[in-house]
Amino acid sequence: MIALLVMLAEAPAAAASPAPPAATADPQTRLAEIRAAIDGGRLVQAELMLGPVPAAPSPDELRLFGDLRFAQQRFVEAAKLFLRLEQLQPSDSHTESRLGISLLHLGRNDDAETRLRKAAQLPGADWQTWNALGVLLDGRKAWVESRQAYGYALTLAPDQPTVLNNAAYSLILQNHPAEARDMLAKARAIAPKDPRIIVNSEIADGMAGYYPKKRASNETDAQWAAHLNNAGYGAMLVGDLPKARALFAQAIKASDTHYEAAEKNLARVESQLGH
Repeated sequence: MIALLVMLAEAPAAAASPAPPAATADPQTRLAEIRAAIDGGRLVQAELMLGPVPAAPSPDELRLFGDLRFAQQRFVEAAKLFLRLEQLQPSDSHTESRLGISLLHLGRNDDAETRLRKAAQLPGADWQTWNALGVLLDGRKAWVESRQAYGYALTLAPDQPTVLNNAAYSLILQNHPAEARDMLAKARAIAPKDPRIIVNSEIADGMAGYYPKKRASNETDAQWAAHLNNAGYGAMLVGDLPKARALFAQAIKASDTHYEAAEKNLARVESQLGH
């Protein structure tokens, strides 16, 4: 939050020379301060400092506006800004990467793949580029390429829980729960409260036959029910339908509210079992 202090002084009785205007901050210093605000997650502050998009922004300003909209997950606006920047900087890895990721979020996968592959081959390709490419390739079931993409991402950021989680989810999709569990254990040690990592860990455990037997002392009714449901989903993925059915039934009973997801999963298993 920016605090604005306005100081007022009484006008002197006699006329005085006007005070000189306040010195304008150095433009590069201003842009650097805005960059620091965006990178630090102070997005409201960054937006106040940037103001509206000028009629003819410089490339540096376009990049800041694009990065701010990207960080705000306003991907339609981010894509438009990075498209403008692409015309000015067609060989910039960051521009191509963030444009590609924005397009991926908008469901424009072909355009996203073009930009992400280009970004990955340019100097400065970062872990977010390779991670997004891995996600896109998972969607195409291009498993060999997605594994390579996640490998590059982890080379650049070996302790990045987002990459570890996505790479593990890719392994879940390929029915490799043992590898997924190892990767998720590392991710969970780094980000123990990340809900995506928790869910994927419980699914991978269920796939590998590690079913929850006892409720943890810190688990609420909702968390315990979700744990049972996620493990049941893992059992269902590998075809252990009787165990999946039992876990879904336990989840419904354990939940303190109507658990629609578990009920749907149970109905799906019952249908496959012919009941």
